[in-house]
Formats: sequence, structure tokens, C-alpha cells
Amino acid sequence: DWLLKQPAHVNAIYAPYHYISTELDRPLLQIRRPRIVKWDKYWRWINPVHEKLSHALGQESGVSNSGLILLHDPPVSQRERSDRNFAILKKQVEEIEAAGGPVSAFQSFGLAVRLFDSGQMAEAAPLFFRAADKSNDLEEKLQFILMGCRALFELGQYREAGEKVLRMLELAPDRPE
Repeated sequence: DWLLKQPAHVNAIYAPYHYISTELDRPLLQIRRPRIVKWDKYWRWINPVHEKLSHALGQESGVSNSGLILLHDPPVSQRERSDRNFAILKKQVEEIEAAGGPVSAFQSFGLAVRLFDSGQMAEAAPLFFRAADKSNDLEEKLQFILMGCRALFELGQYREAGEKVLRMLELAPDRPE
């Protein structure tokens, strides 16, 4: 019933994507992604890893539904998937940088997550912040900054982490979170 009651202009239903979770399956990083779309020829899958739907004309008019649950249970281990994704992203970023092109927010974030997972916090933190700087989505931007702060906290760089948290508050002063 909820879906049928949406206005005609709504062409996407967003649901949370639990990108990083604890061993108890509690989400540490949650990103909004379009999960159900009213398809037209302008929807495109982008990114070679953790593909994302994007509307080529920028005419994405979505509503969120946190009660929509999609389970992802790939047949390979977390470590195998992480290694595969990191190799794909690293190669792509190297090719882009060699050609003098810009590295996207998503690419920086993907590399940062892998470095974070492997305990390389000093390398991960600046990539999270670079991803935040490049993202046009406020939710993503805040999540990326938060992950960078977690990396800084792990490094014992509490003052710098605090300054970045203040940056988050400046970006979204009216958000109760």
C-alpha cells in the first residue's frame, strides 16, 4: 500500500545499504541507495564495485523507506570480496590518475574502506575526507567524514577528529543526529 500511495513524480525508493557492520551485524556505516526505481532509459549503473544506480539527467526524485530490507549474502568470503574490490578500484584509480583525470568520491571511499579494514588508518583517513569533499550527497558526505574521524580517533588524533566533527555540524546544523 505504501508504494502505491507515492506521488507520480517519485521514481526511486531509497533504502539503507549497510556498508560496514560489526560482528553482531550492527551497521557502522549506512548509505542511502535507490533500491526500487521506475525505470527509464536514463538510469545507469555506475562504479565497477558496489554498483550504484544514478539518473543520467539528474531527475532522481526519491523517497526513503528504512523498513525496506534487502539481504546481500554473496557466495565468497568478506575477505575475498574485499581483496577483489580493492584490486579493481586501485587499478581504476591508477589509470585515472595516470591520465590526469579526477578520482570520484566513490573511488576514494572504496579505497579508504579497504585501508581502514586492514588497519591502515593513516592512509584511510585522508581518503575518507577526500571522498567527502567530492560527494554531492549530504548523507554520504556526513558518513564519509564520520569514517575519517573514526580513523583519526584510532590514530589517537583526537583534536583533529574533533575539528572534523565540527565540520560535520557546520554542514548540517539542523540535523538532530
